[in-house]
Amino acid sequence: MKFYTDLWHSLLGRHKLDDYNGEYPDYTDGTREGSKTKNIRFHVRQLAKDREGKVKHHMYNSDAFWLTQWNLNTLWGLAYPSVLDDFAASLLEYDVNGNLLPRGPCAGGYSYIMSGCPATSLITSAFQKGLTRK
Repeated sequence: MKFYTDLWHSLLGRHKLDDYNGEYPDYTDGTREGSKTKNIRFHVRQLAKDREGKVKHHMYNSDAFWLTQWNLNTLWGLAYPSVLDDFAASLLEYDVNGNLLPRGPCAGGYSYIMSGCPATSLITSAFQKGLTRK
């Protein structure tokens, strides 16, 4: 029972940010000064949809990805490949919007919670596993 509980816990701590229609808040547009974004301009953006009208991926809030290359990236790739693909697509969408991979996406913006960029290893993990389909 503990194994399955721990497996379930690996999916917690991330929250979908987009609405039912695929719109989501974007706070990534602004003037970057060091580890801050100033003069942030708010946008409501729309996620791409498939032929059936469903969003191709979701946008997520998350805490930082401290050392996830050792556990979460591997686990999601093996047990939940669609979650890894969805999350990688979300991180790339943050980059498209604000020209910066998020360190810990927060409310549609950047948190600058860490100086390194563990999002890179998560996206690379999805790509190397052939999971970047969204």
